[in-house]
Amino acid sequence: MDNKVFWEQQATLGSESGTRDRIAKQLEIQAIAKHVKDGMHVLDLGCGDGETLLELCRRYEIQVVGADRSESMIRAATHNAGIATAEGLKSGQPRFYRGPFDVLDIPELLASERFDLCYTERVLINLANWEEQAQAIRNIVSLLKPGGLAVFCECSQDGLDRINELRVQVGLKSISPAWHNLYLTEGRMCDLLATLDGCLEWTWADYFASTYAYHSRVVNAYLAKQEGRDPSYDAPVNAMALKLPPMFGYMGQNAIWTWRKAG
Repeated sequence: MDNKVFWEQQATLGSESGTRDRIAKQLEIQAIAKHVKDGMHVLDLGCGDGETLLELCRRYEIQVVGADRSESMIRAATHNAGIATAEGLKSGQPRFYRGPFDVLDIPELLASERFDLCYTERVLINLANWEEQAQAIRNIVSLLKPGGLAVFCECSQDGLDRINELRVQVGLKSISPAWHNLYLTEGRMCDLLATLDGCLEWTWADYFASTYAYHSRVVNAYLAKQEGRDPSYDAPVNAMALKLPPMFGYMGQNAIWTWRKAG
């Protein structure tokens, strides 16, 4: 199946259009929100149905733009924004842009804008290869104001490898990325972010969901296997991880890299 066709179909799944793992989604929103402040001009690249973008609008007084190449996703985001606006947002009505859009080809409508914060949420991993991912990062950085922050909430192959080591030790099969995903690696990201022009500061991968990864992909999966059933995303042991800090090392695929443009 073509990647674009896949995401057009995903748009019909409502709250599970981006992921069925709702606890991981909550953790992603929390991790991105830590970088948001009132008054920011924010761009969500690959906004999907707008869930994260709209949650930020509930929490902060910000000017927000969402962009996605999927017509179905933008329709869903626009619909969801109408409902959220009627219920009350701290921010004004979000703006949405649809293709021709890809993180490799920034829309002309956005080319003249500059943002305090640009973020992705499992968008880069849907590109075909590292060369495309690196070019997408360069394009995103070009949209930042001086001093602006790029937040890449993506998936790490290294973090997944570390979780798989534990899974194998307790008799579980290794987890592989979905067919349409190419996970990032710590080495490639650090090498690229350290050499981009205008770099002021950058971070190593922040495994903000490491506690959850341990509970859900190791403990919960192991218990489910002993009981002869499939593990459930909403199991109590998974939900418990929402109340705990990242405390089990650099594990799990969920990770954030941040890069601040020189001011």
